[in-house]
Amino acid sequence: MATAMPSYREAGAGFPVVCLHASAGGPGQWRALMALLAGRYRMLAPNRIGYGGNPPWPGDRPAHLADEVVALEPLLDAAGPSCALVGHSAGGATALKIALLHPARVRALVVYEPSAFGLLTRHQPDDPATAEIAAVRDETSHAVAAGNLDGAAARFIDYWLAPGTWAATPAERRPALLEGLRPLPGEWQSVFGEQATLAELGALAVPTLCLTGTASPAPARAVAALLAAALPRVELVEFAGVGHMGPVTHPDQVNAAIERFLDRTLGEAAGRTA
Repeated sequence: MATAMPSYREAGAGFPVVCLHASAGGPGQWRALMALLAGRYRMLAPNRIGYGGNPPWPGDRPAHLADEVVALEPLLDAAGPSCALVGHSAGGATALKIALLHPARVRALVVYEPSAFGLLTRHQPDDPATAEIAAVRDETSHAVAAGNLDGAAARFIDYWLAPGTWAATPAERRPALLEGLRPLPGEWQSVFGEQATLAELGALAVPTLCLTGTASPAPARAVAALLAAALPRVELVEFAGVGHMGPVTHPDQVNAAIERFLDRTLGEAAGRTA
């Protein structure tokens, strides 16, 4: 059976740029970036598995990042033979997986703190940061499974933003955020279970921009550091005082860095193929 086209937002025309959202979010997180770049790129922002009416994670077997790639393939095929990828957190882990599975179709890659936590369990199993993020995974997954979405939101959102963030969230914004937590157990399973190694990432020749914030939790920064050391064509940019939700909390800074990288990289690639 053919995979259905995922729901998505689209703006602009030109070389395709596919933007993949973080957990508990949606394509709307890329609204400002899409507006900034739509004058010269075809911006595509799909909902990932379990979001925006898309089918949920499979319930009869473990979830894998490859499932995300399969779910996105109709959109990638519609985009054309090649594209640029932009991903944040779980969306960044998905973007890395697409590049690993289909390197020839990825012209440029931008990841903001991809949640590739399988790298930590494999390469830094005894690091306190690894135990820290595993605890967040376990507590939020158990809360969602028990139907305690409010408890999951308090743990998850406060961890990635700041203590008290969920309590201060206006009531009218809570239903959408709570609904966005339902895919969380599958997402955790997929990013922790990912088997890609640093050696495999070291063979990935796609030009990559890796973004991180100095105020982010230690596990997110640890993954960014591993990627910066492993990827052969990587640029690492750190934003002072910015946290894990930088693409949402500091879009001007983050989007400007993405714009510069895509304009330079895609322009250079076009020159090589002209």
